Order: sequence, then C-alpha cells, then structure tokens
Amino acid sequence: MHDTMAKYSAVQAGGGFYDKGNGIAHDGAGGALVTGFFSGNASFGSMSLTSRGSVDAFVMHVTSSGAIDWAVQAGGASYDKGNGIAHDGAGGALVTGFFSGNASFGSMSLTSRGSVDAFVMHVTSSGAIDWAVQAGGASYDKGNGIAHDGAGGALVTGFFSGKASFGSMSLTSHGSADAFVMHVTSSGAIDWAVQAGGASYDKGNGIAHDGAGGALVTGFFSGNASFGSMSLTSRGSVDAFVMHVTSSGAIDWAVQAGGASYDKGNGIAHDGAGGALVTGFFSDEASFGSMSLTSQGFVDAFVMHVTSSGAIDWAVQAGGASYDKGNGIAHDGAGGALVTGFFSGKASFGSMSLTSHGSADAFVMHVTSSGAIDWAVQAGGASYDKGNGIAHDGAGGALVTGFFSGKASFGSMSLTSHGSADAFVMHVTSSGAIDWAVQAGGASYDKGNGIAHDGAGGALVTGFFIGNASFGSKTLTTSQTAATTCFVALLMMPVVPGGCNGDSCDGPPPDLPPLPGGAPSPASPFHQPAAVVVPEQPAVAMHAFALAASLALLGLLLVCFYRRHYRRLADNFRVSRDRAQLDLQLLEHRFKQQTHPQWEDSRWALPDHPPCPPSESSPYSIPPGPPSAGGSDRRGSDGGGAGSDAGSSRRGRKRHGDGGSSTAGSDVALGAGATSQARTGATSRPRDAFSMIYEETIDAVFKADSRAAGLAKLRPYLDANMSKESADAFQE
Repeated sequence: MHDTMAKYSAVQAGGGFYDKGNGIAHDGAGGALVTGFFSGNASFGSMSLTSRGSVDAFVMHVTSSGAIDWAVQAGGASYDKGNGIAHDGAGGALVTGFFSGNASFGSMSLTSRGSVDAFVMHVTSSGAIDWAVQAGGASYDKGNGIAHDGAGGALVTGFFSGKASFGSMSLTSHGSADAFVMHVTSSGAIDWAVQAGGASYDKGNGIAHDGAGGALVTGFFSGNASFGSMSLTSRGSVDAFVMHVTSSGAIDWAVQAGGASYDKGNGIAHDGAGGALVTGFFSDEASFGSMSLTSQGFVDAFVMHVTSSGAIDWAVQAGGASYDKGNGIAHDGAGGALVTGFFSGKASFGSMSLTSHGSADAFVMHVTSSGAIDWAVQAGGASYDKGNGIAHDGAGGALVTGFFSGKASFGSMSLTSHGSADAFVMHVTSSGAIDWAVQAGGASYDKGNGIAHDGAGGALVTGFFIGNASFGSKTLTTSQTAATTCFVALLMMPVVPGGCNGDSCDGPPPDLPPLPGGAPSPASPFHQPAAVVVPEQPAVAMHAFALAASLALLGLLLVCFYRRHYRRLADNFRVSRDRAQLDLQLLEHRFKQQTHPQWEDSRWALPDHPPCPPSESSPYSIPPGPPSAGGSDRRGSDGGGAGSDAGSSRRGRKRHGDGGSSTAGSDVALGAGATSQARTGATSRPRDAFSMIYEETIDAVFKADSRAAGLAKLRPYLDANMSKESADAFQE
C-alpha cells in the first residue's frame, strides 16, 4: 500500500478571511454538492461572490472532472450558514441551516422573526434557487440535519425556542428549546412539523429517511419531554433519543438511551429495513432498552440498533478509562454499521483492545447486524486525531475523513502533518484493513469535515485549509495570508499492483502467468505488457495460441481502461482564515457559552475532547500571543459548525453525578433535572440578549486587526454578564 497510489484532484472556494465546507452529497453522476459559509469576496471557480454580511451560506456543484460549474449564495447583512445538504434525486440540492435579519435566497427575500431562523432551500441541477422557506419565531431557531424524502422534498431536524411558525403551523417550545422535525414538499411547502421536548433544552442532531417517506431522528432531551402522545423522562441531566415520524407527520414511536449522567445521540443511518443505526456517547451506567451498559471511563461511545417498531434490540459500547465518542455512522449495506469517532488511552472494542498513541486517536469500527463488533482500527499519533465523517464504499468497507497532528500511523502507513493538523482520508476494507490513506494540508491547520461515496469506489470530501496546502501533486493557496478556505476533493480508489481493488485492476488476474517486462512505470496509467514469448510450435497451434493470448490481454486492458476512465476525481480541502481571526472566532464562541450556555451542549460542562495533561495545551484553547507571520502553531479549533466540537478551554472538570457538575470560569451550576445559572454581580438579561450583542458586534469582532482588539470589543459585554474573575479567566 502506498500513499501515492490514491489519486485525487482538489478545488478551493473562498477568498475572504473565513470560508468553510460543512456538508457534502453525491450528485448521482460522480460530482459533489457542497454547502458551508464564506465571508467577504470569494471565488468559486470562475465565479465571484461577495457576502452581504459578515458571513453568507453557499451551495456549489463540483463536476466529476473537478470543475466548479456553479455556486449560489444565501444571506443578508448579518450571519448566515449552511449546515446540511442532501441530493434531491435529480442533480440538485436540498440545504438547511440558519439566517439572521433580512436575507436573499435567489429572487426571494426572507426576514428572520427573531435573532436567527432556520431555513430550507432547493437549488436545481443548473444552480438556481427555485424556492426557500423559513421556520422560527422571536428567538433562536436552527436547522441541523436534512434528508431527501425520496420524492424531491426534504425532511429536516433542528431546534427552536419560544413560539415559532412552520408554514401555516405554529409550535411553542415547552422549555428553553425543543427539537423539531418538518417536511418540505418538492414545491417548497411545509406540509407538517412536529416538536419533541420538555421544560428544559432538547435538540435534534441527525436525520435519515426511513425508506417510506418518513424520518428517523436522533438527538438529546432533558427532564420530562413529550414525543407525540408519548412522554419520556431523562434518567440524568440529558438522555439520547431516537424517534420515528411517519410520512404524514405523526410520531409513532420514540425511545431513550442513557443513565444518571449525560448521554447524546450524534449520528443516525437507516438500516435498510425501516429501523435506525445510531451512534453517540454516554456516561456512567446507562440503559439501552433492556440492556445496561456502564462506561469504562468518563464517556464511552455507543452504537445501537432500533427496529422499525421502535425496539432497541442491541447496543454496544467502545471506550476505556478516558473520553471516547462516536461521531459518524453509515449503513454497511447488510444491516450493520460503520462508525467513526475518537478514543483516548486504552479502550475496548468488543474483544479487541486498542491504545491511543497520543491524547486521542481516530477509530473506525464495524458492528454486524446482530450487534457484534467484529473489527476496529485506529489511526493517529502522539497528539490529537479524530474521525469526523464516514461513508459506505459500496462494498462493505468505509471511507473516512477527519484530521491528525504530527506523525501518525494509518495501518502500515505513516503520515506526518505539514503543520499543526492535516486533513486525512482513508479507506478501510470490509475485513477491517486500512489499505490506503492520504493527507491534505500545509503549515497551519487543516481539517476534513464531510465525506460521500462517489458511486464508483472513490470519495468526495469537503473541509477547510489555511495558507498553502498540498493535495497530492496539486497545491492550493488561500488568497489571503493565513485565511481559512473551503476545499472539495475527489479521491479515486488506488490500484493495488498485481490484483484488483474495488473496480480498478492492475496487472493480470492471479490465475494467469506473470507478464514479461516487469512492473509498469509509475508514470504509466496502465500496465503495458511486453510481447508474449512462446516456444516454437506448429504454425497453426502457434497462431491460435498467440491469437488467444492477444485477445485475452486486449480484453483485460479494455476492462481496466473502461473502469479507470470512469473513476471520478473532485475536490478536496478548503477553508482559511488568519490565526488572529480564528482566535477571535473561538472567543466569540466561548463568550456565547459563558453568557448563554443553553444554546450549546457545553451547558453541562462536558468537554468535547479528551482532557490534556497539565503541560499540554487543550486542542481548543485560545493560543497565547499575537499571530505569527509565518503561520500558526495553534493546536486546532474545530469551530463554527452544527454538531461541531467547537468549545472553550475548560479548566475545571468534574464528573457528573446526582448533584450536578460545575465548570470553573463559566459560573454554571447543574441540578439533576434542571440548570441554574449563577453569575456573581451579573445583570439579569432577556433570553436572546446575547443574540442582540452577536448581531451588533460580529463584524467588528471578526474584522478586528488583532486578538487584543477583539478582546477590547468584547470586554464590556463580559463585564456586564459575568463576574470579574470569570471575565479575566475568559481572556487568558
């Protein structure tokens, strides 16, 4: 196995200081449909778009030959973002996210009813926005996940707060926020919407089509929550949920999973028979139907199967004495699950035991349709490495993307990041072997976010990079120094010499004699056989043998050429931004957690990454000092996305128990069923006061010349919303 054998092309999109690819889907013809967000003046192939506000959402199409043939934007004078994307079945895209204020969607104009509204829009195969709808009310509402309904429409999940409109329907959250599921028809009408939640904070994270026009949804809830006619009560501060919504908009079943602490469903996939495969994480002793699992450390990853009738028939855990999490899941085509995420320290995966090489390693595991972990592999080195996205390769294996730092092992391969972190894409066979892995990145921080199968054994990938980044033999460069830029890449399944891998063949089948002349030149795309030498025979026999051999070789070459000719290549890694601006983005996010933790999972004071030794900086901490001219030495920032692992550096970590938990510097106190906020000297503010601050200051914060200038912009709000001690700790 050789890194150079994985062939791929890459394109970039962006040009402002902050551009990122969040979601990707296969277009049905070898190309990619991508969504995310961009700022300022940005290039998308030959097109140039300018954000109307600080950040606009975008949707672009990259052909199977690696060209950006169209791109559209959506947004207004504030902050707008595309989170999830799905193929509409006809070459177009269905997209969800959120927008603020007055925003344009093609020829349409929508105005958010509150600080932020969710949106769903359809972009045709020719790149025209033919409809867009909004959902929300006077507060904060967001679309997280989207799936095609099989008939040109969209199934969408997310959360809303207060009284919100969904087409002609009006829903009111039972608590600070409720999860929602809505259906948008192929003509852009919201024909139904349902909510799920109780008196606290509840959220829909992932959604999948059930194969019959309905939706399978996962997320989390807290306290006593209603799911249609059912009522569930979390066993601890937060429980994971899975629910099914029929094609007519009725919640016919819902199940919970969790225990006395914090548990969450992150990713979901249809099992091919009306049920759901789900991954996430749990803490302490947790119930999964009739099963009980106990985390081996602070948090363990889980995978569970819920039947079409709403019964949890199996659940498995993976993890060890530290922090482990399942991020992405895909159906293996045979009722089982392919899962990726990360783990720390020594961890158990069924009968296997893996030990991370550093603070955290990425993992990929396969769980059979009967709930057995039959293989698991790790990838990583002496630092922090993580698997973000996963897709089925069409043959029982997995295509995976994420990021790694330093020198890392991928099976028998070793890769070394060019900077603080590089994106990776790897393939794991159906038997659990990493047969190839490639990296992409430069001297700064680069990450793979989303991945899709291209229909021919290859991978379509999106993410972001900073500065100069290498994608195989191609180098991409951001238009501004140290800016964050979106990338899209198409990787072709590599060819293994002397055999077949996927749909690609190189060399003769194993039952034929070796061809004379040795191995092909690396520069040659095909194995060029030398003349076949045979002993002297009677003329007729010799000619017959030569003819048969020639025909066999010709047929083999034609098959290989045909299969290779239709292998796709698209576009890899894009997203850039100045280290100072990245610091400021983290500051803004961290400030959001300090002032209104109910909008983020961090309200429960759980880290989204493993604890680091005292001598080591947290992967999400704000690096000290001014930005350097030569790039960044930062450890990572996973910021900005729906379901992303963006978070603040947390100094105090306390295991969740019946009495709650606390986080030093955030002034958040938890009870068993509810959350209370205690801010010494803080002034009481309305629920979306932060949203008002956010709208009024986002431009100034993002465009500040330095970290110090950004802190100066934020300090008045810090002083008004928290104690001086917390504000000082925030700025460290």
